[in-house]
Amino acid sequence: WFLESRLPQAPPEAMARARNALMGGLVAAVACFLNPYGAALPAHIVHHFQERFLLDNTNEFRSPDFHVIGPKFFLAALLGLILAFALTRERPRLPRLLLILAGVYFALISQRNITVFALTALPVAALSLDAAWRRLPDPRRLRAGFAHASAAASTWPWVGVGALLALVVALRHGRVGGVELVPDRFDPRIFPVALVQQARAERLEGRIFHEFTWGGYLLYAWPEQQIFIDDGTDVLGADLMRTHMEV
Repeated sequence: WFLESRLPQAPPEAMARARNALMGGLVAAVACFLNPYGAALPAHIVHHFQERFLLDNTNEFRSPDFHVIGPKFFLAALLGLILAFALTRERPRLPRLLLILAGVYFALISQRNITVFALTALPVAALSLDAAWRRLPDPRRLRAGFAHASAAASTWPWVGVGALLALVVALRHGRVGGVELVPDRFDPRIFPVALVQQARAERLEGRIFHEFTWGGYLLYAWPEQQIFIDDGTDVLGADLMRTHMEV
């Protein structure tokens, strides 16, 4: 009723979409509180994002570093979007444009949001560029052939085959024909595998200091030993993180 009174000229299908979006937003907001901690969990998240020291010193919360290879793929996608919109006559509708801008903003603020950008902004941008894509020359009708095959084919057989192959690889511990396709153990070049095994065999005790990225591994591989720190800094707090960095 509120939307209809404010937007009397909107077509019925637009009003239906608006009502569905509003209902979805309300359900999502209520679902945030359906957890064992109730309102304490959203409050904890809000408090964590107010800890500037943790955010500034946690890699996943920092802005992308375009000097390393990973974020360069995001940079290429972003530049490709700018070029595509500059060369096409159509412009995305305002809701789509706002979603694309939000995806770009969050990805530039925190590199952990690059995945969200890929799952939201890129598909919406592709929808906006679809008409221009279809106007491109198709001399050998390759695009038309792919479109026809995609419309006529079923993906379930391929999903079944892929799931079966993944199951076989898992049952063989990542090895097929003597070749290791997927490692099923911790890489000793990254984690102190031999050292932890020796320490446990000798029942070594005492307080330890270790690399930040080893915390989760030590919890798994050496459960009787108390660790110094792990990536749960939102629970451990900024003081412990600061102490670790000072040491």
